[in-house]
Amino acid sequence: MKSTTDSAADEAVDDIYTLIKIARVQSMLACGSRASVYEKLRKDPTFPRPVRVGPHSIAWRLQEVRDYIANLPRHELSGLSGPDQRRAAARGAA
Repeated sequence: MKSTTDSAADEAVDDIYTLIKIARVQSMLACGSRASVYEKLRKDPTFPRPVRVGPHSIAWRLQEVRDYIANLPRHELSGLSGPDQRRAAARGAA
């Protein structure tokens, strides 16, 4: 019987070799269209490059897309995050 650690390691190895099509890339990036994915491909040098899987077909490596998403800069609303916003609001209301 495999332990959960073995399962996690197997899944991580699988991610290295898992290829995904553009619809999944769109979904992971919350892009509205295929054109948005291709625009990122053209304009963002850090965006993962697809691999050719057939004469008329490309796919992306799942782990590369996940890494790209993980490295996107975080956007802070008004410069403060959750607890800091509440503390600042409480000081202002006092």
